[in-house]
Amino acid sequence: MADHRDASRADAPRASRPRGGRPSKSAQDAQRAPRSAMHSKVSPARLAALAVCGDVRRRDAYAQDVIARRVDGSPMAREDRAFATRLALGVASSWGTLDEVLDRALDKPGDVQDDVRDALRIAAYEILFLDKTPHAAVDQGVELVRSVQPRAAGLANAV
Repeated sequence: MADHRDASRADAPRASRPRGGRPSKSAQDAQRAPRSAMHSKVSPARLAALAVCGDVRRRDAYAQDVIARRVDGSPMAREDRAFATRLALGVASSWGTLDEVLDRALDKPGDVQDDVRDALRIAAYEILFLDKTPHAAVDQGVELVRSVQPRAAGLANAV
């Protein structure tokens, strides 16, 4: 299962280990972390999934390994840990497809910061692959983007 690739994209990563991705826009990108959940309207599960996706991208790591470290032992409720895991594994397994959909919706796909793209992938995954109401997924997606880059919230809403 880890070797399934999205045939529509030559650079699509393996299902549980995105390779490469887009180059960082700045040296600070790798240092950036989502703002505290205390000041955010984003669910803890989505914030955890965002942290996992960022680690997977930056470290070229396997999603399952990052989940074991960041999610499995976290103090989140069992349901939140399960949802965070579902989101992170879902995004990792559909990385190329999600990027293709996002690239079509963006005017300048190459200008989107990596951490913002991670948040957009999570929202797109929810809309495309989970039985979530689009309104809730869009609202949480905008808040998730706002948690990493407040000025990009409008972009998230437009996408």
